[in-house]
Amino acid sequence: MVFLGGLGFFGYRMYMGNRVTLFDLPDQLRVTLYASATALIFALVPTRKFWDDLGPQSATIVLWFALISAAAYGFSIVIRRWREY
Repeated sequence: MVFLGGLGFFGYRMYMGNRVTLFDLPDQLRVTLYASATALIFALVPTRKFWDDLGPQSATIVLWFALISAAAYGFSIVIRRWREY
């Protein structure tokens, strides 16, 4: 619990330190960034359930890889356009 609390505090500090940069992003990029972060969280939280309980041949594994890939692609779009901006 202390580790999760530390991660939450680290995320909060990173957000507060970079919120001006986040608010300077266009709305579409900000939505893409937040959607990618949400997709990554939805993929990483139930990882153990996907891999242990359902087995490696399950169709949910494909969904897991799709969520991870979509999140990575969204982050790459935001970073690429932020550097151009």
